[in-house]
Amino acid sequence: MKAVHVVNPQRVNNGHSMPFIGVPQVWANWGGFHGENMRVGVIDTGIDYLHANFGGPGTVEAYDADDPTIIEGESFPTAKVIGGTDFAGTNYDASSLDPAIFTPVPDPDPIDHAGHGSHVAGTIAGLGVNTDGSTYAGPYNSSLDTTALRIGPGAAPLAGLYALKVFGDGGGSTSLAALAMEWAVDPDQDGDFSDHLDVVNLSLGSSFGSSNDAEASIYSAAVAAGVVVVIAAGNDGDVNFILGAPGSTPEVVTVAATSIGDYGALRVNSPDGVAGLKEQGSGSPDPAVITPLTGNLVVADPIEGCTAATATAAAPLNNAAAVAGNIAIIRRGTCSFINKVQAAQASGAVAVIIFNQSLNATQPPPNMALDTTTNIPARSLNFTDGTAIVTAAGDATVNVTIDDSLILVKPAEADEVASFSSRGPTPHAEPRAAQARRRRARRQHRLHRGRHRQRQRQLQRHLHGHAAHRRRAHAAPPGAPGLDSGAAQGADHEHRRPRHVHPAQHR
Repeated sequence: MKAVHVVNPQRVNNGHSMPFIGVPQVWANWGGFHGENMRVGVIDTGIDYLHANFGGPGTVEAYDADDPTIIEGESFPTAKVIGGTDFAGTNYDASSLDPAIFTPVPDPDPIDHAGHGSHVAGTIAGLGVNTDGSTYAGPYNSSLDTTALRIGPGAAPLAGLYALKVFGDGGGSTSLAALAMEWAVDPDQDGDFSDHLDVVNLSLGSSFGSSNDAEASIYSAAVAAGVVVVIAAGNDGDVNFILGAPGSTPEVVTVAATSIGDYGALRVNSPDGVAGLKEQGSGSPDPAVITPLTGNLVVADPIEGCTAATATAAAPLNNAAAVAGNIAIIRRGTCSFINKVQAAQASGAVAVIIFNQSLNATQPPPNMALDTTTNIPARSLNFTDGTAIVTAAGDATVNVTIDDSLILVKPAEADEVASFSSRGPTPHAEPRAAQARRRRARRQHRLHRGRHRQRQRQLQRHLHGHAAHRRRAHAAPPGAPGLDSGAAQGADHEHRRPRHVHPAQHR
């Protein structure tokens, strides 16, 4: 496999998505399943086991005090994140050309510094977070109003989680997912697979996967060992054959992204001409905005936020004095999302909004790849909304509120495959049983062909002997006249060679 690329994270609110897919009904019916006694591995960017959603203290101080390369005291494993390890290390990125970066430096602490793995783990088995920031302690039943929580619980809140970190803290790409999968099949590495994890999730992949992918046999073997392997289809859009690997492995459960019609949003408070909720995208890693952040927008100078200095350093914008203390709005293009956010930070902005350029006029707000050098909230808008806001800012003060609890509802898009989700078909995708039948058919064909050739050789020997006998029988004695015509000879000794039908021609 050349590379595996992290899936672009989507901000969703479990308070809306879990009821939409019927999770409370599962809790209430069919035996009241909550994930009891299940062990679920998350092969991703790690899990922030210090977060309140996983029963941790949930404080910035506890997170900042953690050394991501060692286990301090009894900080890990926890009652919720009951195991795991870091296969990658802090700076690992498989797509780098620098050996110091593309070489993994494993350590025992799988804490998440990129955010994606914690988001995935929370969707699977998060406990939930109350409005005061404390861990929700239950009950998990149909009476729970998940929208009243800061973070809704996951689908299986009583399952135990294993953090299998295969990405560095900056995200990027990885070649370690198969190694983590092997660990999940045999966690204590003793050669006995009976202690395998029950379920393993991989929200990652590389596009244009095949059932013959180089690592597919590892995932197939994991399923054969009894692991339920769940893999993302990918975020590369409605293109034939773009379904990602290892999700293209026939035996695994591959999941596309669907829309519930709810989108994260920011609110434009004024002026009236552009006021209202606007669909937003976000960055990763990116600070969450739990306490609403309200401020005036200032259009960046230059509007794309890219000066000669920002290409190589975190230099301020030309209008840094006007941006300071406000929310900068910047157009996509020319330089990276990271450069744009760094420029806003260096100018003293409290947050930044980046909107699509005309090249992406029909696309939704982008989900931006950031890194640990960007530490102010970064949100994104589509081309239409961003352009309208910038135009309005030329004549009036535009005031906005960033609040991650805001939801824009699009009922017409409920329960549809998301526009960004990868589709199939997968080349050569067929069940292993069908592949086995084809192999048996090929072996049988080769066997028939061998027998056919043996019969041909036997016939040739027979014909050769018969022709010699015929020449002896019809040889004229000395002085005798020869035969008048070959027709009489042929009539007496006609020998027709049988026609053999190739086995493949039989019906």
